Amino acid sequence: MANSSNNIEHDLWQTRLQQYEATLAASPEDANALEGTAVTLAELGEYPQAASLLEDLTKKKPNDPDAFRLLGEVKYELRDYEGSVAAYRRSAMVGVP
Repeated sequence: MANSSNNIEHDLWQTRLQQYEATLAASPEDANALEGTAVTLAELGEYPQAASLLEDLTKKKPNDPDAFRLLGEVKYELRDYEGSVAAYRRSAMVGVP
């Protein structure tokens, strides 16, 4: 039963990924679609691709603490601990008014 739930969840993430990718294909500058794609890839365990997109997102949204927080999480999963700490620090810095 748990395996069936995992397959359904995986399929839902795949569907969501296809939707975000279609939006990005039509509108490559859509920051929300870029973030959605990155988060979805991370949920699917595709951390290298997610990190690349999050790097792009932090360039588009340099004052968004959530973008840097997400990048920190993904870099941690990639065992890039220095990169993770740097992203978390940046998140804290841009989140201060």
